[in-house]
Amino acid sequence: MAGLGGGLTHGGGIITGDDAIPWYVIQTHCRTENRVQMALQRKGLEVFCPQVSVLRMRRRHKVQVNLPLFQSYLFVHAEINATVFHQIIKVEGVVRLLGNGAPAPLAPE
Repeated sequence: MAGLGGGLTHGGGIITGDDAIPWYVIQTHCRTENRVQMALQRKGLEVFCPQVSVLRMRRRHKVQVNLPLFQSYLFVHAEINATVFHQIIKVEGVVRLLGNGAPAPLAPE
Protein backbone atom coordinates (compact mmCIF):
# COMPACT_ATOMS: atom_id res chain seq x y z
CA MET A 1 0.00 0.00 0.00
CA ALA A 2 2.93 2.31 -0.56
CA GLY A 3 1.98 5.63 -2.07
CA LEU A 4 3.72 8.79 -3.10
CA GLY A 5 2.41 10.73 -0.10
CA GLY A 6 -0.41 10.53 2.34
CA GLY A 7 -2.38 11.57 5.36
CA LEU A 8 -5.00 10.04 7.61
CA THR A 9 -8.65 10.89 6.92
CA HIS A 10 -11.96 9.87 8.44
CA GLY A 11 -13.90 7.27 6.45
CA GLY A 12 -17.47 8.39 6.95
CA GLY A 13 -18.58 7.11 10.36
CA ILE A 14 -19.36 9.32 13.34
CA ILE A 15 -17.12 8.87 16.36
CA THR A 16 -18.96 9.33 19.63
CA GLY A 17 -17.74 9.46 23.19
CA ASP A 18 -20.22 6.88 24.54
CA ASP A 19 -17.97 4.48 26.45
CA ALA A 20 -20.87 2.23 27.47
CA ILE A 21 -21.27 0.88 23.91
CA PRO A 22 -18.28 -1.15 22.71
CA TRP A 23 -16.58 -1.17 19.31
CA TYR A 24 -16.30 -4.42 17.35
CA VAL A 25 -14.17 -5.32 14.32
CA ILE A 26 -15.79 -6.64 11.14
CA GLN A 27 -13.72 -8.53 8.60
CA THR A 28 -14.84 -7.98 5.01
CA HIS A 29 -13.96 -9.43 1.66
CA CYS A 30 -11.14 -7.63 -0.10
CA ARG A 31 -12.10 -4.17 -1.44
CA THR A 32 -15.69 -4.28 -0.18
CA GLU A 33 -15.16 -1.98 2.82
CA ASN A 34 -17.08 0.99 1.38
CA ARG A 35 -19.98 -1.13 0.15
CA VAL A 36 -20.31 -2.91 3.51
CA GLN A 37 -20.01 0.39 5.39
CA MET A 38 -22.83 1.97 3.39
CA ALA A 39 -25.06 -1.10 3.79
CA LEU A 40 -24.57 -1.15 7.56
CA GLN A 41 -25.18 2.59 7.85
CA ARG A 42 -28.47 2.14 5.94
CA LYS A 43 -29.41 -0.36 8.66
CA GLY A 44 -28.80 2.35 11.26
CA LEU A 45 -25.46 1.11 12.58
CA GLU A 46 -22.53 3.39 13.38
CA VAL A 47 -19.57 2.25 11.26
CA PHE A 48 -16.02 3.61 11.08
CA CYS A 49 -13.52 2.97 8.30
CA PRO A 50 -10.29 4.89 8.88
CA GLN A 51 -8.76 5.87 5.56
CA VAL A 52 -5.42 7.15 4.37
CA SER A 53 -5.09 9.62 1.53
CA VAL A 54 -2.30 8.66 -0.90
CA LEU A 55 -1.03 9.88 -4.25
CA ARG A 56 -1.07 7.30 -7.01
CA MET A 57 0.07 7.45 -10.60
CA ARG A 58 -2.79 7.01 -13.07
CA ARG A 59 -2.15 7.54 -16.77
CA ARG A 60 1.02 9.52 -16.03
CA HIS A 61 -0.80 11.84 -13.61
CA LYS A 62 -0.69 11.97 -9.84
CA VAL A 63 -4.14 11.33 -8.42
CA GLN A 64 -5.08 11.51 -4.74
CA VAL A 65 -7.13 8.52 -3.59
CA ASN A 66 -8.51 7.45 -0.21
CA LEU A 67 -7.74 3.86 0.78
CA PRO A 68 -8.74 1.96 3.93
CA LEU A 69 -6.04 2.15 6.59
CA PHE A 70 -6.81 -1.46 7.55
CA GLN A 71 -7.68 -3.36 4.38
CA SER A 72 -10.68 -5.68 4.79
CA TYR A 73 -11.62 -4.38 8.25
CA LEU A 74 -14.32 -2.03 9.56
CA PHE A 75 -15.29 -0.98 13.07
CA VAL A 76 -18.88 -1.00 14.31
CA HIS A 77 -20.11 0.79 17.46
CA ALA A 78 -23.06 -1.24 18.71
CA GLU A 79 -24.40 -3.56 21.36
CA ILE A 80 -24.17 -6.94 19.64
CA ASN A 81 -27.20 -9.11 20.34
CA ALA A 82 -28.58 -11.88 18.11
CA THR A 83 -30.59 -9.44 15.96
CA VAL A 84 -27.70 -7.02 15.36
CA PHE A 85 -25.28 -9.92 14.80
CA HIS A 86 -27.50 -11.33 12.03
CA GLN A 87 -28.00 -7.86 10.50
CA ILE A 88 -24.23 -7.52 10.20
CA ILE A 89 -23.41 -11.07 9.07
CA LYS A 90 -26.08 -11.09 6.34
CA VAL A 91 -24.60 -8.04 4.58
CA GLU A 92 -22.92 -9.05 1.33
CA GLY A 93 -19.16 -8.71 1.73
CA VAL A 94 -18.99 -9.40 5.47
CA VAL A 95 -16.80 -12.37 6.40
CA ARG A 96 -17.15 -12.34 10.20
CA LEU A 97 -17.00 -10.34 13.40
CA LEU A 98 -13.64 -10.85 15.05
CA GLY A 99 -13.56 -12.80 18.28
CA ASN A 100 -12.74 -16.16 19.75
CA GLY A 101 -15.93 -18.09 19.02
CA ALA A 102 -18.13 -15.04 19.67
CA PRO A 103 -17.73 -11.37 18.71
CA ALA A 104 -15.22 -9.74 21.07
CA PRO A 105 -15.36 -6.00 21.77
CA LEU A 106 -12.21 -3.91 21.43
CA ALA A 107 -10.49 -3.13 24.71
CA PRO A 108 -10.91 0.51 25.73
CA GLU A 109 -7.72 2.55 25.77
